[in-house]
Amino acid sequence: MRPAPKPQRWAVRRLVGAAAVLGALSLLFSFSAYWWIRGTQDLDAQQMQTVVFLLLVFTNQASIYVLRTDGRLWSFAPGRWMALASAGDVTLVSLLATLGWLMAPVPPALVAGLLASCAVFALALDATKHLAFRRFAIV
Repeated sequence: MRPAPKPQRWAVRRLVGAAAVLGALSLLFSFSAYWWIRGTQDLDAQQMQTVVFLLLVFTNQASIYVLRTDGRLWSFAPGRWMALASAGDVTLVSLLATLGWLMAPVPPALVAGLLASCAVFALALDATKHLAFRRFAIV
């Protein structure tokens, strides 16, 4: 994160409005992914818990990268430690889920597909952030 060049005064109503838009999109994506996987994959209840866990981790990683700057997602490279922590998090969680450690295993192709769809979600969230910030006069 970059420090602000001058002290900031937060317009809380506008921030909450933009956050509501981004939260609604995140919720829509998560529910859609859940229902699509539930309807198309032959997974039991424990495997669906693993899917929900993966959704939480992957969408939170996407949100962190999208919301850490006012600019576009790609406008500000993450620091080395942040990038390493994110890569480690995604790798560890993916291994746990595919190998069935501490949770019911799910197919590697499902994990890869979910990760790819969360990357696309990050781009959609970034575009929405740009529009929402403009609409609510945040930037």
